[in-house]
Amino acid sequence: MLKWLPLVCVLACGEKPTVVETSDTGPTSTTPTTSTTVPGFEGLSISVDACREATVRVTWTGAAGATSYVRYGSGDVLEGVTPSVTDDTSVDIVIRGLINGETVRVQAVSELTDGSLLEAPAQEVSLGFTPPNLQPLMIDAEVTDPARSEVYGGHLLLSTLGAGASYAAIMDASSGQYTWWLTVDDPNNEAVGRAHLSADGQTVFWNDYDRERIDDIANVYGSDIDGCDTTTTRTLWGHHDFVELEDGKAGWLGFTYDEALKVPGYGAIPVVADNIYEASLGATKGEEVEVWNALTDWDCPVYWTGDAMDLGVFVPNYHEWTHANSLAYLEEDDAYFILMRYTNALVKVDRATGATVWTMGGPCGTVSNTAGDTPFWSYPHFSHAWREDGALHVLIFDNGDEYTPRISRVVEYVIDEKTGAATEVWDYPHPEGSFMRILGDARRLSGGNTLIAWAPTGMVEEVTPEKERVWLATSNLGQTMGRVTPIGDLYDAKDSSL
Repeated sequence: MLKWLPLVCVLACGEKPTVVETSDTGPTSTTPTTSTTVPGFEGLSISVDACREATVRVTWTGAAGATSYVRYGSGDVLEGVTPSVTDDTSVDIVIRGLINGETVRVQAVSELTDGSLLEAPAQEVSLGFTPPNLQPLMIDAEVTDPARSEVYGGHLLLSTLGAGASYAAIMDASSGQYTWWLTVDDPNNEAVGRAHLSADGQTVFWNDYDRERIDDIANVYGSDIDGCDTTTTRTLWGHHDFVELEDGKAGWLGFTYDEALKVPGYGAIPVVADNIYEASLGATKGEEVEVWNALTDWDCPVYWTGDAMDLGVFVPNYHEWTHANSLAYLEEDDAYFILMRYTNALVKVDRATGATVWTMGGPCGTVSNTAGDTPFWSYPHFSHAWREDGALHVLIFDNGDEYTPRISRVVEYVIDEKTGAATEVWDYPHPEGSFMRILGDARRLSGGNTLIAWAPTGMVEEVTPEKERVWLATSNLGQTMGRVTPIGDLYDAKDSSL
């Protein structure tokens, strides 16, 4: 098995996780096909990428001034065409979005400056299979409406959890098959956590940390979609979630500790809460800056939240107060949004000053509900904030731990920051009335539909504003979907949510 090792900091980061880039079954690569006899395609090489077993790299030396591209397909007709490159004699083209396990035919093409077309003979290349515990999703053909779905025909970036392994993976939303994936071999009880597509569409960022919450070994990695390159950012006490910032930095959730914090009714006890750190991408330990701290920058006195705050429930030897599980960043506000599950609080934080702008939900809330005393949510998760016609919208995965009966839902609020009030404008309960004890994610798509990951069930669906299902995918029992990011064209890869 071929493995490659991220460039992590040896002294600061502890033992390094091994990133596994090849499959456990099926072909792992093909011998590169090379030809020097085809005019216009000197040194032609067609090969499966060393680290991306469903990615094909085609290279050759061509004529000066030519426009070059690659045709590809799994049948007699080569229906796929890569973006072209021009005025580059050293041609290097990567085919993205190929389905794992397939045999594809690949043809190099050059259009010369005089208008003539050169076509190399098409050659076959066999792609690697995904590991056996990364199973494809099953697209429900009866439910899926390609004409109304915004994700059908595109791709999804997912994080998955299964028996003994976790992955960051890109899935073809039309077939449910994977076209890109990575995992970690687990020397420190580490696993793939959250996955984000980089702003330039060339990298998948993902985080890992000690799943026992004992050792400070967290990092955010940036793995090249087209090859083996990786970057490492050391994230002090990082956990759960992080964001890429527009100025070349990353922000992340961290733990903050107090060994003897006075909690009413419980005396001085060891408490862990959450903060927001940020650092430049590629930073090492000690270069991080604390932006906000729940114990010192939030106008909310520590209180006992219930059984979840018992000693060692989530963090060994500590009483966990806040349990932040989600972090988002809105560039036009230059603000973070941190969701702290145990306190039922969504907090907006001014990035420049670290000041708390407002708190929505929980006993320390400063944003009122136009529906009266109705709670906004119960033990939720959060991914998405955006502005629409100037108004601030937030989309919440409301797990519903404290509801009777316990039913999970997705809910959208519009927040009037001038009046300090929020109004529920849309919700979508689980269609079978089920309860998601952990995880859950939702994204508003650019055309108005909503993409939802009902995490523990392995079900991902897309619904219209009228709550009609137009795309549905399910996974095998035991595979949990984590966060989900919609991606359109992989050659112009970007987050296609609002």
